[in-house]
Amino acid sequence: MVIFLAKEEAGTAGTAVRPLSNAEAAARLYANALNQLAHENAGLGTVAQIASAVPAFEIRRQSLDKMVGTVTELCKADQRM
Repeated sequence: MVIFLAKEEAGTAGTAVRPLSNAEAAARLYANALNQLAHENAGLGTVAQIASAVPAFEIRRQSLDKMVGTVTELCKADQRM
């Protein structure tokens, strides 16, 4: 299992991937992917647990097709994903 968090950037020449620290992954998950009201302590423990359990990456993209191709190649190259 792996987490990919997309980031749109105008003028990006291609798809790029960079690893995220546990703290950055938790912050991005908290802000964008979690219903804080559904979890104890507004979900802080939940996002920290998720972010520390699996690798997380930021993927910058121009198009969905390029992003999917990049994720597919990364997963093929690293069987842990």
